[in-house]
Amino acid sequence: IIQEIEPGFNYPRDHHPGDGIKMYYFPNLNGEDEFDVTKAEGQIDGVWGWYHDAGDWDGYISHFRVPMTLLALYDLKPENFGDGDISQTYQLSNAGEWIREGENGLPDVLDEAMWLIRYYKRAKERMITRGYSDGGVPDYVGVDAGADVPSWQDKRDLALKGGRIVENTYNYAATAAYLAVCLKKFAGGEHPQSAEWTQEAEAAYAWSQKQNRDTQTDVNRAREMAAAALFRATGAVKYQDDFRTSTNRDSNFGSTSLWFDVAHWHF
Repeated sequence: IIQEIEPGFNYPRDHHPGDGIKMYYFPNLNGEDEFDVTKAEGQIDGVWGWYHDAGDWDGYISHFRVPMTLLALYDLKPENFGDGDISQTYQLSNAGEWIREGENGLPDVLDEAMWLIRYYKRAKERMITRGYSDGGVPDYVGVDAGADVPSWQDKRDLALKGGRIVENTYNYAATAAYLAVCLKKFAGGEHPQSAEWTQEAEAAYAWSQKQNRDTQTDVNRAREMAAAALFRATGAVKYQDDFRTSTNRDSNFGSTSLWFDVAHWHF
């Protein structure tokens, strides 16, 4: 991605497979655990587009909070956001056309919310293509601190990890469903993309349920959020029932100790 920060000032894309970056899949590693490429399940390509934080170039399971918070902002006060507010502009490659999100008809806050959600979808599809998953979304991506260079100069091998894949697939279900809700709110009815994102959310939710790990605390909490978002998106009572089951199981539901996380009142 080549991103225009201001006219004539561009940031090159980083960690893109088209630039020779190699990524390897580790199904059982969590977070920043060190990785040895000789112990990977195999190489994977076509995965790009996550968020960085903390001055290094990896992405974490917690980053789902970014799209959820952006979507909550729009959901709570849609009249405050429009197209052209930020005018995000970028190219997918040097030879590609400029993508001007400030002119595409969608509020810019929704464009930005879609960035990580699209990454989740892209990563899931590449994992399916390589035979590493039949529908799960990986958690950690990238490589921990140590390069001490701008992100586009970091050419180290990268890891895609699946240690918390069930939890993050529920997170994907939540973000995709909430995106569908906000797209419909913007359109005043069905939006051309809302059905696709609802289907993505339902498929991710169903995949996560099949893994039979809902009694684990973090997985259960992710299920709460996904069930609430899917109930908003579909009105299906089964998601309301699942939400009730999950909250009854969650001893910390409503606790202010979780203030930093996406609260369920957003739905």
